[in-house]
Amino acid sequence: MAKSIPMQILTDSQLADLVSRSSLLEGEVNKPKVLLDANGYIYKFFYQPDRKLSSRTLFPPFKQFVKNSKILLKRNVQTVSICDTMTAEDKRFDAIRYQAIEGHDFREHLKLSGHSEISIITDIMAELHCRGVFFRAIHLGNILHQPNGDYALIDISDCWFSIGQLNAFKRARNLAHLMSYHSDKSYFSRYGNDRFLNEYALKSKLNKASLWFIKAYIQHKGVKL
Repeated sequence: MAKSIPMQILTDSQLADLVSRSSLLEGEVNKPKVLLDANGYIYKFFYQPDRKLSSRTLFPPFKQFVKNSKILLKRNVQTVSICDTMTAEDKRFDAIRYQAIEGHDFREHLKLSGHSEISIITDIMAELHCRGVFFRAIHLGNILHQPNGDYALIDISDCWFSIGQLNAFKRARNLAHLMSYHSDKSYFSRYGNDRFLNEYALKSKLNKASLWFIKAYIQHKGVKL
C-alpha cells in the first residue's frame, strides 16, 4: 500500500510569499486557485465550501484528487504525481503541489495541428474505458498532449473506477459528456460524430449491440449522428 503524503501547514505569510514569486494561472491574488512557481511546480488550491452540508463536504475534491492520482498512476494512466499536500492554518483551504506536465491541452493541440487529430481521442477513450476509468469531468481541456505524443489527464477530482472494463452504459455516458461539451462539440461534428464513434468501437473491440446502445444513448442526449 502506498504511503500517504504528510500534510504540511501553509501559513498566511508563506502563502503571500508563494503568490509573490509565482505566476497566477487561476483565481485572484488574495484567493489563488492555481499557481505556477519558477521551478515548474503547480500549486492547486481547494477551498472549503460556503455551505456546511454539500457534496463537496461529503466528498472533498482535495481528497478525491489525491486518491484518483494514485489510482490512475497504478493503472498506467499518465497524470499528475503529487509531491506535497498542504492546509491553511485556519483550514480554509487544502492544497497540493506537483510538477507541471509538459505539453498543452488537446483543445490547443487541435488548433495548432488540425481537426483531424481528434482521431487520437478515440485511442485515448478506448484505453481509459478498457482500464476501467470513468473520467466524469472529461473534456478536451482536461487532456494534455505531450511533446512525445503521449497524453496525460489533469483536473482529476471527478473520476470513478471499475474493477474491469467499463460497461456500455458508462461508456455511453462518458462519450456523451465529451462530445456534447460546449467548447468541444464543434471539433467532433466537423470530424463526424458517427465516424468518431465507429472508430472508438473498433479500437475498443465492441460488439454491434454495445455500439448500437452507445449511439442511441448519445443521440438521446442531443448529439446528432
